[in-house]
Amino acid sequence: MGDERTPTDDDQAGIAGWNTLTARLPVIAEAGSLQGELVRIGGRDEIAQAMLRDRGRTYTCIVSRDLARALGKLRLHGRGRWKRSLDGAWEPVEFRATEFDVLDSASLAEAAKKLQAAGGLGHQDAVEACDTLRDLRAE
Repeated sequence: MGDERTPTDDDQAGIAGWNTLTARLPVIAEAGSLQGELVRIGGRDEIAQAMLRDRGRTYTCIVSRDLARALGKLRLHGRGRWKRSLDGAWEPVEFRATEFDVLDSASLAEAAKKLQAAGGLGHQDAVEACDTLRDLRAE
């Protein structure tokens, strides 16, 4: 307690919302990192919010739309209840995910190059590989 001082009216003059706690701990702007489990991501504008949970604490972070898309590129596997829409498409009513895959944002040409490098499809160039992949998708 030796270095602490009692605030005076002069300390508070002209500072809205002043109190002893905020006076002792300044807010700084600095680069940093947060880690944790991604528990929510969403937003409808150019910015979105990502919520992380780590050891009982929750952090809400502002992210760009592009970063939100990158964080949200997943394929979920599980079991659900489905309904058929008027246009014939099946839509989930409820879905319980048990597994997930992180989706690669590679283009079709990039994916074909990866397959070719791994010895798949037996094509010599990306054009032939893309044609084969398009044919496979059509089936």
